[in-house]
Amino acid sequence: MRNFKGFEERTFEFLPSLDARAGEGSFHVLIGENGSGKTTALDALAVALGIWHVAAPRGG
Repeated sequence: MRNFKGFEERTFEFLPSLDARAGEGSFHVLIGENGSGKTTALDALAVALGIWHVAAPRGG
């Protein structure tokens, strides 16, 4: 993730699934310390997928 919210650059490590049978209906969990960027990572993913749009600042 680069230049998103308060992070100039941040890398996240995603471990392989513990259950190879995980499929439809399964879910994943983000675990980390407060302020480590869990919500920011989800927001960045939503922007990348086009689910959440970042509005350009309005001129006054």
